[in-house]
Amino acid sequence: MVCMIAENRNIKAFAGFLVVYALLFALSQFGKGSGLLDWLQPKGFDLYRLDYALWLMPISGFFLVYFALAWAKTEAGFGKYFNYVFPVLYFIVSYSAFYAAVFYYQMNNAFFANINFSKFVETINPTINYWGFFLNSSFIYFALAGIGAWLVRFLIEMGEEEKAAEA
Repeated sequence: MVCMIAENRNIKAFAGFLVVYALLFALSQFGKGSGLLDWLQPKGFDLYRLDYALWLMPISGFFLVYFALAWAKTEAGFGKYFNYVFPVLYFIVSYSAFYAAVFYYQMNNAFFANINFSKFVETINPTINYWGFFLNSSFIYFALAGIGAWLVRFLIEMGEEEKAAEA
């Protein structure tokens, strides 16, 4: 019985992954005006010119979060209320990590251009559009896939709790 539940959960998780992946692909196609990267090249499908990070980041983002949530609830001791605040925290942490990466990359470029740190912070840093960089990167798909993984796990667990309550 336990093996059957685990198989059923894995099938649901994989089906949920396929739905999230398809939704992210559709978002990339229909969200072109919002600054999101397009997964397909505008001149057609050219296998040698595809950005494979766009295709692979959602996979790693989904499964990393899907399995990390189970660990966070059991091993790290987060309670069931962690499920309700997770997507907001995850998106904030994702954006913060991206912000830090871009900041240090731009600061490094300024350092090699012989611009000191205070001048960088006062003049160059305020002109950087961090949100635009975030939307126009493959990392946004990693973050959105992680939120999709949270939703899939949340729905699977809610269904199992309802089934257990009925029995």
